Amino acid sequence: MVKGLIAGNDVNFLKGLVNDILDSTDIRICKMCTNEKETLDFLKTAKIDIVILDLSTFNGIKVLEELANVQKDKYRGSVIVMAEDRYSMGQLIGNPLVFDYIIKKTQKEEITSRIQKLVESKNLLYKRKQIVGEIEKIGYDINYKGTTYLIDVIFQMYQKQKFFIDNLQRDIYPIVAKTYHKTINNIKCNINNATEAMYYKCEARFLKEYFSFYDDRKPTTKTVVYTVLNKIL
Repeated sequence: MVKGLIAGNDVNFLKGLVNDILDSTDIRICKMCTNEKETLDFLKTAKIDIVILDLSTFNGIKVLEELANVQKDKYRGSVIVMAEDRYSMGQLIGNPLVFDYIIKKTQKEEITSRIQKLVESKNLLYKRKQIVGEIEKIGYDINYKGTTYLIDVIFQMYQKQKFFIDNLQRDIYPIVAKTYHKTINNIKCNINNATEAMYYKCEARFLKEYFSFYDDRKPTTKTVVYTVLNKIL
């Protein structure tokens, strides 16, 4: 489950927000902080996916500046800032750490809906990392174009909740081809080349175990895709 931190000085507002979040989103609030130092100290050591900052009486700008200096990549696109009005958030427009800007008087359903969008984004990112991990475990070279295309094929199927497609070349390859401005045949050939390189590098015993094979055959692209999907579901 996605883990979150919420910070600000308006304790009553934060407590109500936490209850709304727990009722309406797939996020676990691990910590509620009421000052800048506590917030920064916790974020520098804890495994937190989402940060919600109430700027009303809280120096959230200072918090974001500190995070940008020491953990920019970790919290990129992971912060939702809230304030009484748009003017209070003006300095943060375009900040790479901020995912969304929400005015506090917004209806709670709208607030939780926008928070849930970030949760879903984080879940997709986590699934993509899982796919990459499985592909690397099998022995694919992550530097091959075909490996990148294969990861995208699996990710597209997960994202669209299509866990069985009879014809990848017809239904999924065109999406990946459009993303990279390539032909469908180019996507197919590069994936095949990456699989060929993986097959001759990986131990036969491992491939047999991973794919539940009874012999030393090379796995087809479809076999790789569905096996990895089953591993991450």
